[in-house]
Amino acid sequence: MKLLNAWPLAAAAAFAALLVLAGCDKVALERLQPGVSNEGDVIAALGQPERIWQEAGGARSLEYNRQPYGVVNYMLRLDAGGVLRAIDQVLSPPFFGRIKPGMERDEVRYILGKPASETPYRLSNTVVWVWKRTECRRRP
Repeated sequence: MKLLNAWPLAAAAAFAALLVLAGCDKVALERLQPGVSNEGDVIAALGQPERIWQEAGGARSLEYNRQPYGVVNYMLRLDAGGVLRAIDQVLSPPFFGRIKPGMERDEVRYILGKPASETPYRLSNTVVWVWKRTECRRRP
Protein backbone atom coordinates (compact mmCIF):
# COMPACT_ATOMS: atom_id res chain seq x y z
CA MET A 1 0.00 0.00 0.00
CA LYS A 2 1.40 3.39 -1.01
CA LEU A 3 1.22 6.22 1.54
CA LEU A 4 0.31 9.67 0.28
CA ASN A 5 1.87 12.79 1.67
CA ALA A 6 -1.01 14.51 3.47
CA TRP A 7 0.67 17.93 3.73
CA PRO A 8 -0.28 19.21 0.22
CA LEU A 9 -3.84 18.03 0.71
CA ALA A 10 -4.12 19.65 4.13
CA ALA A 11 -2.69 22.91 2.81
CA ALA A 12 -5.13 22.94 -0.10
CA ALA A 13 -8.05 22.25 2.23
CA ALA A 14 -6.98 25.05 4.58
CA PHE A 15 -6.65 27.49 1.67
CA ALA A 16 -10.09 26.52 0.37
CA ALA A 17 -11.57 27.05 3.84
CA LEU A 18 -10.00 30.53 3.97
CA LEU A 19 -11.53 31.43 0.62
CA VAL A 20 -14.93 30.30 1.84
CA LEU A 21 -14.55 32.32 5.07
CA ALA A 22 -13.47 35.41 3.14
CA GLY A 23 -16.47 34.99 0.87
CA CYS A 24 -18.75 34.58 3.88
CA ASP A 25 -17.46 37.83 5.40
CA LYS A 26 -18.12 39.68 2.16
CA VAL A 27 -21.67 38.38 1.88
CA ALA A 28 -22.39 39.02 5.57
CA LEU A 29 -20.94 42.54 5.47
CA GLU A 30 -22.94 43.42 2.36
CA ARG A 31 -26.16 42.58 4.27
CA LEU A 32 -25.29 45.05 7.04
CA GLN A 33 -26.23 48.69 6.53
CA PRO A 34 -24.93 51.54 8.69
CA GLY A 35 -27.81 53.53 10.10
CA VAL A 36 -30.20 50.60 9.61
CA SER A 37 -28.66 47.39 11.00
CA ASN A 38 -28.39 46.86 14.74
CA GLU A 39 -26.19 44.81 17.06
CA GLY A 40 -28.43 41.75 16.71
CA ASP A 41 -28.11 41.93 12.91
CA VAL A 42 -24.31 42.15 13.20
CA ILE A 43 -24.08 39.12 15.51
CA ALA A 44 -26.51 37.15 13.34
CA ALA A 45 -24.38 37.88 10.26
CA LEU A 46 -20.87 37.53 11.71
CA GLY A 47 -21.24 35.61 14.98
CA GLN A 48 -19.85 36.64 18.35
CA PRO A 49 -17.09 39.25 18.17
CA GLU A 50 -13.53 38.58 19.31
CA ARG A 51 -13.86 41.51 21.70
CA ILE A 52 -16.30 44.28 22.55
CA TRP A 53 -14.79 47.70 23.19
CA GLN A 54 -16.80 50.05 25.41
CA GLU A 55 -16.65 53.68 24.34
CA ALA A 56 -17.75 57.04 25.65
CA GLY A 57 -21.47 57.67 25.90
CA GLY A 58 -22.42 54.00 25.69
CA ALA A 59 -21.16 53.42 22.14
CA ARG A 60 -19.37 50.14 21.42
CA SER A 61 -17.04 48.66 18.83
CA LEU A 62 -17.27 44.98 17.97
CA GLU A 63 -13.94 43.48 16.92
CA TYR A 64 -14.04 40.77 14.27
CA ASN A 65 -10.51 39.49 13.94
CA ARG A 66 -9.48 37.48 10.89
CA GLN A 67 -5.85 37.03 11.91
CA PRO A 68 -3.61 35.00 11.78
CA TYR A 69 -4.87 33.39 8.57
CA GLY A 70 -6.67 36.35 7.04
CA VAL A 71 -5.40 39.80 6.12
CA VAL A 72 -8.24 41.88 7.58
CA ASN A 73 -9.62 42.91 10.95
CA TYR A 74 -13.02 44.55 11.20
CA MET A 75 -14.33 46.98 13.79
CA LEU A 76 -18.06 47.46 13.59
CA ARG A 77 -19.00 50.68 15.39
CA LEU A 78 -22.35 50.87 17.20
CA ASP A 79 -23.92 53.94 18.76
CA ALA A 80 -25.34 53.96 22.29
CA GLY A 81 -28.67 52.67 20.94
CA GLY A 82 -26.99 49.64 19.32
CA VAL A 83 -27.38 50.92 15.74
CA LEU A 84 -24.51 50.19 13.36
CA ARG A 85 -22.71 53.42 12.45
CA ALA A 86 -19.59 52.21 10.60
CA ILE A 87 -17.79 49.13 9.31
CA ASP A 88 -14.03 49.66 9.38
CA GLN A 89 -11.40 47.34 7.92
CA VAL A 90 -8.70 48.51 10.31
CA LEU A 91 -5.65 46.90 8.68
CA SER A 92 -5.36 49.80 6.27
CA PRO A 93 -3.10 52.86 5.99
CA PRO A 94 -5.42 55.35 7.77
CA PHE A 95 -5.52 53.15 10.88
CA PHE A 96 -1.82 52.27 10.85
CA GLY A 97 -1.19 56.02 10.57
CA ARG A 98 -2.88 56.54 13.95
CA ILE A 99 -0.24 54.46 15.75
CA LYS A 100 2.29 56.64 17.60
CA PRO A 101 5.38 55.81 19.71
CA GLY A 102 4.60 55.46 23.40
CA MET A 103 1.00 54.27 23.00
CA GLU A 104 -0.28 51.70 25.47
CA ARG A 105 -0.94 48.13 24.29
CA ASP A 106 -4.73 48.47 24.58
CA GLU A 107 -4.67 51.71 22.58
CA VAL A 108 -2.90 49.95 19.71
CA ARG A 109 -5.12 46.88 20.01
CA TYR A 110 -8.24 49.10 19.90
CA ILE A 111 -7.07 50.71 16.66
CA LEU A 112 -5.81 47.60 14.80
CA GLY A 113 -7.45 44.64 16.53
CA LYS A 114 -5.68 41.54 17.74
CA PRO A 115 -2.35 40.89 16.00
CA ALA A 116 -1.59 37.78 13.98
CA SER A 117 1.34 36.99 16.25
CA GLU A 118 3.04 38.13 19.42
CA THR A 119 6.73 37.43 20.00
CA PRO A 120 8.27 38.25 23.39
CA TYR A 121 11.96 39.11 23.65
CA ARG A 122 12.89 38.60 27.30
CA LEU A 123 16.39 40.10 27.16
CA SER A 124 15.12 43.45 25.91
CA ASN A 125 11.81 43.18 27.77
CA THR A 126 9.86 43.85 24.57
CA VAL A 127 7.06 42.21 22.65
CA VAL A 128 6.72 42.44 18.88
CA TRP A 129 3.21 42.34 17.42
CA VAL A 130 2.69 41.49 13.77
CA TRP A 131 -0.46 42.05 11.69
CA LYS A 132 -0.84 40.48 8.27
CA ARG A 133 -2.30 42.75 5.64
CA THR A 134 -2.40 43.17 1.94
CA GLU A 135 -2.28 46.37 -0.02
CA CYS A 136 -2.64 46.77 -3.74
CA ARG A 137 -0.50 49.52 -5.17
CA ARG A 138 -0.54 50.87 -8.67
CA ARG A 139 2.74 51.41 -10.38
CA PRO A 140 3.49 55.02 -11.34
